[in-house]
Amino acid sequence: MSDQDKMRIWNAVCETDPKNTKQFKGKGGFTGTAACAQSQRKQATELWGPFGEDWGLREERYEILEMGEDKRDSILVYRAELFYPSGKFGVAAEIDTWAYSQKYDNWRKGNDLHKKVRTDAMTKGLSELGFNSDLFEGKYDDNKYVAEMKQKHAKPAEPDETRLAWDKIVAKFGETMTRTVFEGMGLEYNIESMRLLYAECQKQEQDTGAGAKDNG
Repeated sequence: MSDQDKMRIWNAVCETDPKNTKQFKGKGGFTGTAACAQSQRKQATELWGPFGEDWGLREERYEILEMGEDKRDSILVYRAELFYPSGKFGVAAEIDTWAYSQKYDNWRKGNDLHKKVRTDAMTKGLSELGFNSDLFEGKYDDNKYVAEMKQKHAKPAEPDETRLAWDKIVAKFGETMTRTVFEGMGLEYNIESMRLLYAECQKQEQDTGAGAKDNG
């Protein structure tokens, strides 16, 4: 297998569109940038096919581990196998089942724990294949790199409808006639005016052609 073949998946998914990121704050006040899990699913689907058919998670297992006598001192552990067209490997993640709320000064049981821990394991598994590698490599700490990614992934601006209509009229009737009629009618620069402008230019062209025919 050539070096290019070895890196084919990594090179296809290593860059992250800034629109698909979010800032997070972890334990101990740690902050960072994370990729949107749904965008990862979409990218994997574009690369391999539908989730659950050509790639996904199987042999999934959930287990609650109690770390002490207090039930709040426990974690939900998730284990599974991540498969894709050319391979498979094990993934795992864990999440606290209870969390202390400083806002309400009490302990609360976590919400959507199974979904969260499963998503976390999937994200970690995909990262092993190079998904959003630039985040893990610390490249998003470089503002210049982030700016480059924004420019690279930016959608081209939608053509201005009024400008397109203007260009079409100029192409048909010529710059001089178009501007003369536009200024003579005192029109505003908007799409509705372009319709009036086109009709008037067409009328004047027909009148000019009829006059030339009569003189001939």
